[in-house]
Amino acid sequence: MARVVDPTSPCARSSTGQSIGLRGRRSPADRYWAKVDKTGSCWLWTGSLNSSGYGLFGAKATRPVKLALAHRYGWELCRGPIPDGMLVLHSCDTPACVRPDHLSLGTNRDNMRDARDKGRLGPRAVNLAGPLDAEVERRQRLAALALQQAGTTP
Repeated sequence: MARVVDPTSPCARSSTGQSIGLRGRRSPADRYWAKVDKTGSCWLWTGSLNSSGYGLFGAKATRPVKLALAHRYGWELCRGPIPDGMLVLHSCDTPACVRPDHLSLGTNRDNMRDARDKGRLGPRAVNLAGPLDAEVERRQRLAALALQQAGTTP
């Protein structure tokens, strides 16, 4: 069951109470939430998108700018670090969605199974969710379980 976002958390607030960082700049969190349209069921990223429709966010003021996928940045902002080897999956299947309760952690295998089960893969993609190194999958699942038990995930 998806976790409902607490309306008092930074994940639910708009950027009206902007934090001002060094040199009068808005904080990365305020810049992030200013690019989110929360009017629909999905909270859509209104900033730049990549060719697959996923949001892009320049979290750090570096040159050259290093872009993060917006849904992954939002996950870390609201729920904490993403364990190595884990993906942030969309339950809504909308790449531009950054709504925290539409996102979950999973492995590449989980993502491929979900795509297959929802008919988003072609007929020749029958075995994409095939064998994975058992030790890698075990470590990924243990890391996700530890986060879940710590209350970091739904």
